[in-house]
Amino acid sequence: MRGIRQQTYLQDRRFLNFFERVQEAAASEDKVFFMDTGEGHEYEKGNVYGEDLGGWLVAKEKAASFEERYCNFDKSLYYDFEEDICFAEWEEQGEEIIITFRSYE
Repeated sequence: MRGIRQQTYLQDRRFLNFFERVQEAAASEDKVFFMDTGEGHEYEKGNVYGEDLGGWLVAKEKAASFEERYCNFDKSLYYDFEEDICFAEWEEQGEEIIITFRSYE
């Protein structure tokens, strides 16, 4: 799945269900989220498991060039895309999971 490079997460169907919601929220802003770290604040319900995430919220037009470097663990991304670093934080509202992106400051 686009936006995940860690095999542990890619092999977890419950996490992928959560991450689909993260990508839907990113797409609503015309962006793609690329995960770097799990940040705690876990969510677990039914066939969904996730947590707040750290990573980059990248404009769709920059996503392809970013993704190549991301998949190769290019450390310069932290500097070259510093303005795109953010947290994807979840909140439960009724039966829905709402994802909000917060800039890293």
